[in-house]
Amino acid sequence: MFTLINEKDYEELNKYKWYASETWKGDGHFYAKRAVVIPGTSGRRNRTIYMHRIITNCPKGMKVN
Repeated sequence: MFTLINEKDYEELNKYKWYASETWKGDGHFYAKRAVVIPGTSGRRNRTIYMHRIITNCPKGMKVN
């Protein structure tokens, strides 16, 4: 599986390990995402970062189509 990105986004996105995750609907659609450990939780809690939100520079709370 692969995704196409702009050259301008490559350097930032390539810093991290991304993986594909199928939507909960099981309809063959996938999201590229990564997990970040929440500080102070001894590695027990993670926050999911979605690639499309980084590429679109979407503010917290705003939905991306």
